[in-house]
Amino acid sequence: MFYLVFLDHQYIGRSICVFFFFFQAEDGIRVDLVTGVQTCALPILNGWKLRSVGKAFLRKVASVPFELSLVCSKELLLKGYSLKTDWKKKVDKNGRTLPEDPIMKKRRYNTYADIIIDQVGNMPVFYLPMKYCDRDRMYYEAAVLDGIRPHGKLWETLMIDAAVPFDLTHDDECVLKHLIYVTLHGRVSLKEANEKFSLEDMLLAQAADPFSADDEEEFGECILLNKAYIALKDFAQGMPSRFMFGYDFTNSGLMMSGVSFKAEKMMMAANMGGSSTVHDSHTDFGKGFDVPLERKDIKKIHMGLLHGSALQSIANVITVATDTQSTAELVKEYTHNAYGKPVDNITNIAEWGTKIVGNEQSVLRWTMPDKFSACSRSYLKGVPVLVYSASASHSAGYTSHVVVSDMPWVEDKNGYPIYGKEVYMGGVMYEVQSKKRGLFANMTHSIDAYMLRKIGDAVLDSGRPMLFKHDDFIAPPSAYHLVKATARGGFQELFETNLYQEAVNEIAAHSPYELAPLELIEGNAYNTVSQSDNFLMP
Repeated sequence: MFYLVFLDHQYIGRSICVFFFFFQAEDGIRVDLVTGVQTCALPILNGWKLRSVGKAFLRKVASVPFELSLVCSKELLLKGYSLKTDWKKKVDKNGRTLPEDPIMKKRRYNTYADIIIDQVGNMPVFYLPMKYCDRDRMYYEAAVLDGIRPHGKLWETLMIDAAVPFDLTHDDECVLKHLIYVTLHGRVSLKEANEKFSLEDMLLAQAADPFSADDEEEFGECILLNKAYIALKDFAQGMPSRFMFGYDFTNSGLMMSGVSFKAEKMMMAANMGGSSTVHDSHTDFGKGFDVPLERKDIKKIHMGLLHGSALQSIANVITVATDTQSTAELVKEYTHNAYGKPVDNITNIAEWGTKIVGNEQSVLRWTMPDKFSACSRSYLKGVPVLVYSASASHSAGYTSHVVVSDMPWVEDKNGYPIYGKEVYMGGVMYEVQSKKRGLFANMTHSIDAYMLRKIGDAVLDSGRPMLFKHDDFIAPPSAYHLVKATARGGFQELFETNLYQEAVNEIAAHSPYELAPLELIEGNAYNTVSQSDNFLMP
């Protein structure tokens, strides 16, 4: 079956006609709320420009069978829904009444729970295909049914387990103890967690009560502790398990950039410096700032920097947080104190990316080592568009609606976007955001995705299942050592070949604008990747 949709879009005096064809598989469950939860291993090969390597990887991911977790129940799902921050909200942040009141919301989530238990729970196995978005990043299509979204909260991913049970080994036991200890006491190494693990930790994991949780984070941790306890008990009794757990990088963006730039302080903060203790990257970063900042403010500044924010924007955050005037020059000094001069590569790439974008080129592309394509798009976010449609109930024969949409980057002769920050239409003001500074962040995302594919290939080729949640690797406990070994190999590659510099060179070579490639700053850090052990944590 296929559907055809016709769109006639008026844009700057031109009429652009676009046809969309949507194909739907008859033998997979691909409708309504269970979209993306399939009863057959059917990949989603969207995009006519998708390369063969991309199609092959999507086929591999789509062939992994899963089952609803044994711990999943309707009561547990309803508890998780009730902890959502908008559970009792009646108005939005602007004071406007929400279209769905709390009673209707509860009914909707009750329907979700019924579908998960009655439909998904009765599937012998189900498959979770992924697709590519317009930024060449992979996402699961199952993004509608709250409660079992692969990209959802911790408790949602814990509702999905392996379809095929696996035998538990001593390696699994060590990893399960690490999961419990870190959840209860904070991040320490695998070795330290196993040395300190006690009967009391085991009993606390057993006693953790999800139904007494006050927020979604605590709720997820309680379920994790319960599952890890059950798995340890299964190991002691020689029973197999289907449970899967997540390990993620301590700070993925800092790891990718620090290793690539050979920046010693960045690598140390990212747990890639060979230290035997676990570093908190935000705390390490905050030590470079000679101003009193709370951890939440340090984290906000740190994440802004790692996403390519302008130094003046960061200075504004500091000014608000400390009630003391800050400047871009001071921020640069602070970041040098924290991470050294190679940290300038972040803002330099972001700035360079704004200069190589214009009317002739709004999408910057580069190729990853595994031949996957990556890109950074500049666009205008939240543009109001007046749309006309036929209407028999109106005397004129038509009616109009305002649709808010993202639009490709278009600028005037002075280099400014054609839409201002505020656009008025029908007496309503709409805020339009210029998204032009995302090159560094998207380069980091592309390297992160490259690492994810390397790790995913290794885990799936070993016969184990895996859920792909960006830098969170959800798999059976025994996959932990394989994930870590594969990641080390990837970071060794990053240390030897700066993929940021490779991407900059490729973008410059294919640009319609005459702009020299940016020469990135390289630090003098030693290669401590092989000695690093604490970059992967529960």
